[in-house]
Amino acid sequence: MEKSSSDAWRARFLGETRPSRSPMETQRRPLVAAKALLALARSILLLAIGLFAASILAFGLLEAFPKLVYSLPLHKVEYYAVLGEYSSDPTLVLVPRSPGQSVEATLVGDLYSPEYGVDVEPIPYRASYTDQGFRLNSAQPPFAIAVIGDSYIEIGEDDSDTLSERLGAVSGLGALNLGRAWYGPDQYLELLRRHVLPVPPRYALFCFFDGNDIEDVRQYRRWLREGMYYHYHDSILRTLVPRYSTAVADTTGFIIKSLTRRRRSEPLGSEPHPDVGIVQLRGQRIAMRFGYWNAPLSKSELLASGEWIQLRAIIAQFGRLCRANRIVPIVVFLPTKIQVYGSYVTDASGLRVRSQINRQRAVASNSLEAMREVAQHLNIPLIEVLPQFRRLAEEGRLLYYPFDTHWNRAGRQAAAEVIAEALTSMERNTRDLREDPTTTGAFP
Repeated sequence: MEKSSSDAWRARFLGETRPSRSPMETQRRPLVAAKALLALARSILLLAIGLFAASILAFGLLEAFPKLVYSLPLHKVEYYAVLGEYSSDPTLVLVPRSPGQSVEATLVGDLYSPEYGVDVEPIPYRASYTDQGFRLNSAQPPFAIAVIGDSYIEIGEDDSDTLSERLGAVSGLGALNLGRAWYGPDQYLELLRRHVLPVPPRYALFCFFDGNDIEDVRQYRRWLREGMYYHYHDSILRTLVPRYSTAVADTTGFIIKSLTRRRRSEPLGSEPHPDVGIVQLRGQRIAMRFGYWNAPLSKSELLASGEWIQLRAIIAQFGRLCRANRIVPIVVFLPTKIQVYGSYVTDASGLRVRSQINRQRAVASNSLEAMREVAQHLNIPLIEVLPQFRRLAEEGRLLYYPFDTHWNRAGRQAAAEVIAEALTSMERNTRDLREDPTTTGAFP
C-alpha cells in the first residue's frame, strides 16, 4: 500500500486528523520569530552598552587612581601593569610612581613559560630603592663611579648583588647605581645631567646593552612623535581615546590568552619547544631561551642606520658633558646571551632556534665592532665584556639565567671584574699622564 493511501486509511478508520492552520496563524509565525530575534538583539545591544559603560568607568577610575591596579586582577594586563608602576616624565619618558620602595618576589625569568616543559627553580629576589627610584648604594657620596644603564644595572637578587655593588667591592671605588628598566641611551644622557653632573664622580659608565638599546633609541623618537614608548602611553602627550583602545585590546588579549593557554607542555624530550635552545657546556646539557637576536646587518650597515647615527650623537654629547665637568666618560658594551652562547647551541634545540643559529653566528660580533668604531672616533674608552664572557663560556661557566634576559650572580661578578680591571689600568695610565709634564690635563 502506498503511503498516501495508508494515511487516508488511518484518517478514515482511526479518526486521526491533522490540524489545519488558518491563514492568519500562518502569517503570525514569522512575526513571532522576528519579535524573538529583535528581543535577543536588544538584549545583546544592552549588554554591549553596559559592558562599554563599565569599561569606560573602570578605565577612568584606574587612570585617576593607578594604584588600584594592584587591588584588582589587572597587574598582568600590559597596559595596566605599566600604568600602575610608572608616571610620565618630560624627558625620561617614565619614572617610578613609588620610589623608595622595597620589593620581595621570586624570580623565574622574564623569558620563562610553563609551555616550555622545563622546570625552573624560583630564586628569592629582594630589592631596596632610594627616594629617587634607584637601587641602594652601600657607598656614600661623593662617588668615584656612576654606573648608568638599564635593567642590567638595576637587577640584583639582593642589595649587595647589583653590578655597581660588585664593582665597588672589587675595585675599592664607591659606585652610584643609576640603572632603571626600560631606559635606553637617551635616558642615560638625561640621568647624567640630573644625577651625575651636580656631584661629579671620577668616572661615568655609559652601559650599552646590545639586546635592546638600539630599539630604545627608536622607541624614544616614537615617543617624541606620538607619545608612545613601547607599551607605555604618555598621559600628557597621548590623548584619551587611543589609551582607552589600547587598554581594551590588552585586556581582551590577556583574557583570551588566559583561557586558551596550555597549562604545561610535555617535559623536555627528543623535540623541545621551538623557542628553547639546548647548549652543551663542558658536558652540561642546558636548556635556555634567547630573548634577543643579533641584527642581521654588517658593521657598515649598522653604522649607517638611523638609530646608530643617533646613538653616536648621544654618546658624543655624553662625552662632551663629562669632560666639561672633569669626568672620564666610558662606554661599557654589555653582550646578549646569544653572543656568548651561540657557538654552543646544538642540533637538539627547538626548531626556531635551529633555523636561525647559523645566521646568528655569522653576525655575532658586528655590533661590538660597530661600537669600537664609534668609541674610537669619539676618543672615548670602551670596556668590552664579551671577550671575557666567551672565555668563561668555553670553560663551562653559566653567566645568564637560562630563562631570563639578564646575568646571574656569576655573570654580574665576572662583568664587575672586567670593568674593575679596566678602571685599574686607566687609573695607572692617568697617574702616568699627570706625572708627564707634556700632557694637557685631559684627565681629572
